[in-house]
Amino acid sequence: MKEKILEAVRVYLDIAYKDRDIPKKVVTWINQIENTEDDDLFNLAFFESIDTGVYGLRLGNPLYPHMKLIIKIDGKDLLFDVDTHDSMERIPPSLPGYDRFKRVIEFNMRLKEDIMSSLYEKKNANTFADNRVTVVFLDDEDYILNIFKDLSLCLGVNALVFKSGKELLNKIEHSEISPSICFADVMMPEISGYDFVERLIKKGLKTFPVVFTTGVNPARLNKNLCDDYLLKPVSLKELEEKLKKFNLL
Repeated sequence: MKEKILEAVRVYLDIAYKDRDIPKKVVTWINQIENTEDDDLFNLAFFESIDTGVYGLRLGNPLYPHMKLIIKIDGKDLLFDVDTHDSMERIPPSLPGYDRFKRVIEFNMRLKEDIMSSLYEKKNANTFADNRVTVVFLDDEDYILNIFKDLSLCLGVNALVFKSGKELLNKIEHSEISPSICFADVMMPEISGYDFVERLIKKGLKTFPVVFTTGVNPARLNKNLCDDYLLKPVSLKELEEKLKKFNLL
């Protein structure tokens, strides 16, 4: 476990602090991790507990010290994500310093994409299986959709992926696709996961379960708009369990 965490931390730091000095406190954390047994790792004070089996490591970057590496325990394996905290739709243009915030957020998102692409090799698997279950994934990040496609391939279900909630709504409204279930990110440009579900309900199109896939703290999640939720990063076991819960496997 320790070696996997250290490798993920090194990937993060190599990208986030390219040609820059790594903060001294982070160097100290790495030394502490190296000298701690696996069973005691998450008792180290700098690991932030986010949910059961989910921890954050606030490694930051030169422009934003609060960006985190998310570590999720999945049985004997570990899954990783990057939490940038903000997206542009959460910041009104009228806010003083909006342009500076915008540059920082765009910088954070580019870093996240590069880090996650390095942690998870991108694949372009054809996951259209010969069954009647159609699982739809809605997320604005390519690497997330690629992971979902790979997981779907392992489970033998049809996987359709969308980066735009508006496009997905249009296809559902015109009966171009009929989802068996939809896994939807919460924070997205154009329309959020919340907006997506509200528009489904308003148009009378909410005929399938929606599972929010999110990095948002579960305590802050609007659970009234979803049938269930999964905290990112999502594992094969968790995806399988949700499909079974809704009798789709």
